[in-house]
Amino acid sequence: MVFDTGAVLLFLAGVFLLFLICKLLMRPIRWLLKLVFSTLLGGITILAGNWILGIWGWHLALNPLNAMILGVLGLPGMVMAEALSNLL
Repeated sequence: MVFDTGAVLLFLAGVFLLFLICKLLMRPIRWLLKLVFSTLLGGITILAGNWILGIWGWHLALNPLNAMILGVLGLPGMVMAEALSNLL
């Protein structure tokens, strides 16, 4: 079996290019998945916080923006979202 050197080099260049593209796309995909996971955890935290703090009349609207703020910023994000909801 005889291989053409040019075809082999083109195949190796294509494999390298495919590897490079996948490597470059993994970082944004990983970042997006981390953001989605944080948003889901933020939504669960809002539900738990509304359930616990509802006894004293405090509540925070459950929407994607509040869930993302809480998921990314944590407890300071919850305080900020509550303060903003009371001001507006």
